[in-house]
Amino acid sequence: MRPIDGGIAVPAGGSHALKRGGDHVMFMGLDAPFEEGSTISVTLTFEKAGDVVVELPVDNDRKEPKSHGHSGHSGHTDHDR
Repeated sequence: MRPIDGGIAVPAGGSHALKRGGDHVMFMGLDAPFEEGSTISVTLTFEKAGDVVVELPVDNDRKEPKSHGHSGHSGHTDHDR
């Protein structure tokens, strides 16, 4: 595990998946573990868009998400996550 120097480039209107086994966020120096099933607020800082707050579910058991949170997309497989 190592920091990504310079951050992650995300083009305007684009996206970049953060996921297990790939680019991800690691929380260091915590005083206590996150509570399974809870949601934590995380602030992502973008060069031009500024701060964006996202809500992340705590999933230590690594359960598959119930929904992608969007519709109208087809062709997703387990490899897309």
